[in-house]
Amino acid sequence: VKAAPAPAKPSGPPAHLGRVTFGGDARLVRLRAADGTHYPAGDVPPGSYLIEAAFDAGPPMHAGNLVVQAGKTVRFDCRASTMGCSP
Repeated sequence: VKAAPAPAKPSGPPAHLGRVTFGGDARLVRLRAADGTHYPAGDVPPGSYLIEAAFDAGPPMHAGNLVVQAGKTVRFDCRASTMGCSP
């Protein structure tokens, strides 16, 4: 008897979290919540965030804003040419 294939893992975030991914040429990109907590790209709690990015050897700077919704994925591109991040 042949075993049934394992169900595929869902490609999106867990239902209670949102997922944020960053592309581009920034040296460092992270999210900062209103309470000051920093999050790397990946699965994060729903809410409003500042995007902080570093494009050179200096400290991270405000590079955009985003709202993360539970169960949704958001992709941002962070470019030194604009010194910012955009969807």
